[in-house]
Amino acid sequence: MPSSTLDRAVRWLETLLMLAAAASLLVLTFGTIYSVVTRYFFGIGTAWSIELGEYMVLFLGFLAAAAVDREDSHVSSSLLLDAMPRRIQGPVRLAGRVVVTATLAIFVAYAVPESYEYIQDGTIVYNALFIEKWLVYVPPTIGMLALVLRSLLKTVEIAANLWGAKP
Repeated sequence: MPSSTLDRAVRWLETLLMLAAAASLLVLTFGTIYSVVTRYFFGIGTAWSIELGEYMVLFLGFLAAAAVDREDSHVSSSLLLDAMPRRIQGPVRLAGRVVVTATLAIFVAYAVPESYEYIQDGTIVYNALFIEKWLVYVPPTIGMLALVLRSLLKTVEIAANLWGAKP
């Protein structure tokens, strides 16, 4: 697929999100190590480490999703698709991608206003970590937005290949 302006912008966003995902993985790793060391060697438990780990796993998944989709590195099964006649594999692949893109777009359409509302009202999550709720909602929302854009680009690419046009 030729590199369009949108594709370059999404690649740039994916690179930033992968860096943030790597940072999430580091925080998750060191938070877990700290928790294990303090609990087993010093007998001091940390209430915040599990919650922090949950947030980091959430961030890691959403922040890396678009780049993983770009490289087709996600978990998938083509058993059913491969069993179909070749002439309908392309349309089925396109239909599947359209459904995925539409579903992701619906999630983003819900998540963006929700995240904005949490930014506006400063709601605090009262668990072990006292943090503003928008800090939990915004990173996955940005990751989902990048995934919608990547999925849209892949849908256009599949459609162009199906109809023999240049994307």
